[in-house]
Amino acid sequence: MKKILFLLIVINIAVFVFSQEIEAKFVSRIKVTEHDGVVCLTWKNPSNFVDVLEVYRSSSIINSEDVLSRAEKIAELYDGEEEYNDAPPVGQSYYAVIIRNSHNSFRNVIFISFRNYTFKPVVIEHQKTLAITSFRADAHDNHIQLHWSYDGTDNGKSVSIYRSLSPITGDYALAQAIKIANCSLDAQTLTDMPVSNINYYYAIFFSDESHHSYTPNVNITDGPVYISESSDIMAEFNIDNFIPLPLLTFKTDPITGKPIKKPFIYKAPIPMAYSDKTAAAHNVMLAENDDVQAYLNQKNHGAGDKLDFTMLEDEDSYTPQEFDLEYKLLQSLLREKDYLNALFTLENLLCEPLSVSMRDRVSYYAGVIYYLQGDYRKAYIYLVLPLESYPKETSVYLTSIHTILYNTQKD
Repeated sequence: MKKILFLLIVINIAVFVFSQEIEAKFVSRIKVTEHDGVVCLTWKNPSNFVDVLEVYRSSSIINSEDVLSRAEKIAELYDGEEEYNDAPPVGQSYYAVIIRNSHNSFRNVIFISFRNYTFKPVVIEHQKTLAITSFRADAHDNHIQLHWSYDGTDNGKSVSIYRSLSPITGDYALAQAIKIANCSLDAQTLTDMPVSNINYYYAIFFSDESHHSYTPNVNITDGPVYISESSDIMAEFNIDNFIPLPLLTFKTDPITGKPIKKPFIYKAPIPMAYSDKTAAAHNVMLAENDDVQAYLNQKNHGAGDKLDFTMLEDEDSYTPQEFDLEYKLLQSLLREKDYLNALFTLENLLCEPLSVSMRDRVSYYAGVIYYLQGDYRKAYIYLVLPLESYPKETSVYLTSIHTILYNTQKD
């Protein structure tokens, strides 16, 4: 009798423990629908579901661990989703949804027909082709907005976007272009902020595309676009706002003495806020020395021969890490001695957030061109900045400016 009573107690405890620890961990009511090559898979999660879902696809019914091991895992879902869209290849496809414990990664591999795996295949006879259908570039005051549209299901597809100074109408032109972004196809827009006042052309292709076709307004822009200015600050920029002397101390804050970390301080200075007394004294000084200022601004007044244009010594080996196309255009203009257009390109580059090395090179060339034009005030401003990086090349021009402006020989 005692043995029977003890056996009953053990059985009851076992049933209780089993009922508490063993819970059916599988989704139910799995269902598939297909439209135009896209499969919509839906199911019902268990109550209070907080685990991970693994979605599998196979050409065979996924009703065993052996088939599951050979099936393709097409998705992992972490937010309790009860739906997934798939674009399967041509042929027949079966699906299964398996639950994985979010804490210990244990998979509850259970197969129950019509609950967590499909019994009938989905047959795709013709796969819908994913294609980019339109592409355009809209120019705004300080940026270019790219837009594209596509037909088909992207299924995580990515695109590569290219920018060039010439039309991208073939593989050779594409090789000369710069890839400016890799982004999701379904983003459908991208903001580009290139150098202002330069014509640009754009192209878009799937990132895994090996053979390209070039169709205007579909995957390449039909014509050039450009932006007229880089920022509101530079739109109001005037060289008269520059005062040469403060440039010598721009590497440190004159108030705190700490290094200035923001690079745009060199490129977008604003008029100094003088006190009333300082402003009055400054105006008096300008008025009293007007004739001297005019004399100093003369291009030549018997100070000797001017220097010729000199390229930086390392120019042939220098490879820019930014604005590569613009810098190549600049070099071409400089070698052709087209200084007017070169200066235009230089000053537009100086409006951009350049690295220190690029900024110093651009400032050097701008200073030399102003020197050749006889505008020594502007030349001095631009040449002071790269003096530390290029003392040999820069110092000869600065010395020449001092000789020209402050020649002590009698006429």
